Amino acid sequence: LKFAWNSIKKFEWTEGIDTPTRSDDVFSITGFASGTNSKENAFTILITKPLVRQLVCRFIVSGTVQTIESTNRFTRVLDYGDGTCDNLASSLLMV
Repeated sequence: LKFAWNSIKKFEWTEGIDTPTRSDDVFSITGFASGTNSKENAFTILITKPLVRQLVCRFIVSGTVQTIESTNRFTRVLDYGDGTCDNLASSLLMV
């Protein structure tokens, strides 16, 4: 199987930077990726709303990611929610 991609991600420390306590640290993640999947179909991935990661939670708590595969041109959007620490995300397929 052949799979290739390039990506650029930016991690920004947005909260808790001025305290010695790790439990108040929050990070924002932005960026994009593109490549080909195992069927050699091109795809692009874009973080359309910054992903937010709180160190007190093991999950991403908010943000959205958009994926487009070249063969079908459908757009899939993964929404990580409203900031609640849970393992839930919603997915939307846009034709």
